[in-house]
Amino acid sequence: MSGLPGGALSDGERSADLPRDPSFLIITAAGFAATVAQILLLRELLVLFYGNEMSTALVLAGWLLWTALGSAVAARLASWFHPREGLLALLLTLQALGLPALVLCVRGVRWLLGIPLGELAPMGTMLLVCLSVPVLFCPIAGALFGLCWAYRRGRDAGASSGRPLAIYLGEALGAAAGGIVFYFVMLRLATALGTAVIVALVLLAVSGWVLWRCRQPSLRISGCSVWAFTTLVVLAVAFWGGGLEMRSRHWQWGEHLVAVRDTPFHNIAVLQEREQTTVFTNGLWLLTQPDPATAELAVHPALLQHPDPKRVLLLGGGLAGHVTEVLKHPGIEWVEYVELDPELISFSQKFLTPATRESLWEVRVEVRSEDAGTFLRRTEDAYDVILMSVGDPINAQMNRFYTVELFGLVGQRLRPGGIFSFSVPGGGDLVGPTHARLLGSLDQTLREVFSEVCALPGERARFFAAGEEGTLVMDPEV
Repeated sequence: MSGLPGGALSDGERSADLPRDPSFLIITAAGFAATVAQILLLRELLVLFYGNEMSTALVLAGWLLWTALGSAVAARLASWFHPREGLLALLLTLQALGLPALVLCVRGVRWLLGIPLGELAPMGTMLLVCLSVPVLFCPIAGALFGLCWAYRRGRDAGASSGRPLAIYLGEALGAAAGGIVFYFVMLRLATALGTAVIVALVLLAVSGWVLWRCRQPSLRISGCSVWAFTTLVVLAVAFWGGGLEMRSRHWQWGEHLVAVRDTPFHNIAVLQEREQTTVFTNGLWLLTQPDPATAELAVHPALLQHPDPKRVLLLGGGLAGHVTEVLKHPGIEWVEYVELDPELISFSQKFLTPATRESLWEVRVEVRSEDAGTFLRRTEDAYDVILMSVGDPINAQMNRFYTVELFGLVGQRLRPGGIFSFSVPGGGDLVGPTHARLLGSLDQTLREVFSEVCALPGERARFFAAGEEGTLVMDPEV
């Protein structure tokens, strides 16, 4: 080592040792892991907080806060001493431990804080979780960036001032690769916890290689000790991964959970109690079966508003038995059922009633895996009745289905005399001011598009809309 300021290498030493420079490889692996960790954290929190977008904003704020803090501390440390590759490898090893811990911690929040199943967590709890959980991963990620930059700058002292920009490039390449690999490979082949373990093992492989080539004996010995312990922990999680995956899911959903699946669109959870099956997507209730009374009310009042319905479009609801009920109505010639997530159908239907499964294969039924809005914009077909059962308007994902724009697309797809219908929570006999504003907003939005609108009150308020005056039956006696 020369006596250059900051421990910088001489030109000859730098040229000979440059191929072994680990900073680019380490920051690329760290960027890869950071993207996967962020996606896993967001998806797990959407389940915990029922798709509430506020949790996404809060966790991103926490992510940036802790990452910035880690980077700031690293910058201060780097001003006191030149970081060694052994230290970088040690931090990457600790980051590997944080990945599975992140997933398990979020799943254990409901049990730890006593949040009842089906109840939205208060804002204080949401703030606490979203700002504290990222501490398991983000400070080390920020520190790695700052220290890799300082390491590269020290090696390149006297060379081109742009050399440390390779750290930005490596982090960006790793982050991009993390998103691509997660959605196109890991999401289809591994569970969320399994994905965390796989990425942790990748980090351990990189950090192990760097430690093996480390030239500082003290860092090499301490780093290898931490690396060996971390590897044993991660391998133990991998070995008991199947049981731990299901056990941690029970922390989220309780003892009645029987199956769970992550897809590009949803986290699907199936709960069974006695003879009844309930399906949740992204933490939100989707359907319960068998529940013939709910399915009948979702279908027949709208079909009975039409004098002779032949073509029916279902935007969601097929797995809840709506197709079965539509086919009971006389004169039905064609039913199209649109569901965004094909895996929701393939995964959930084996838990549903035989009648529901068989209805999806009926010759008069066509199932389309497509977003409802996209389908309405693309199709040129027209229908006598359109029934929408995509979920209640309680977050941005669902709110987009209850807009003037989407209602306008529905109106364009109705035949003359056609009927459009959907339901939202109605409040029963007691409707508070907030609920009244919701119902009034939906009524006014429908009237922007349709000439005639009416609502059937109850536990679920069912709206009916038609493009022509005199189409809807308003007489209670009829």
